[in-house]
Amino acid sequence: MSMADDKEARTCKNATCNCRVEGDAQYCSANCEGAGDTTQIDCDCGHPECEGDF
Repeated sequence: MSMADDKEARTCKNATCNCRVEGDAQYCSANCEGAGDTTQIDCDCGHPECEGDF
């Protein structure tokens, strides 16, 4: 895996969210982490740059 691939994979683990995460974080917010395996159609992380928030 190249460094470019690694950077592409560094988005929030919540499927509806496309926010970037830093370091060892898997989620961008407590909301996304709390979503767990819940199926969502809208992301409620609250970040203005998130494209998953309708």
